[in-house]
Amino acid sequence: MLWFAPMEKIAASITQIAAEALLKVGGNARGLGADLPEPVATALKAWIADQPEPRPSWPEAVERGLSEWLAGKGYLPAPP
Repeated sequence: MLWFAPMEKIAASITQIAAEALLKVGGNARGLGADLPEPVATALKAWIADQPEPRPSWPEAVERGLSEWLAGKGYLPAPP
């Protein structure tokens, strides 16, 4: 029963599904129908470019950002 699943498992599943979907369309969220606002897509691209090598892929960056945000809201444990 889904409503009894721990929130962290649900959040991790959502993150995984989003990352896999982005990977399938080559990182273009508009191809998913997600309608990612251009400022958000631009900011994410800039963040990726600022990371040291090896830079995260688009799906990895989305997963990391979403995971950190969910942890900050208390839905996932804080990263080590």
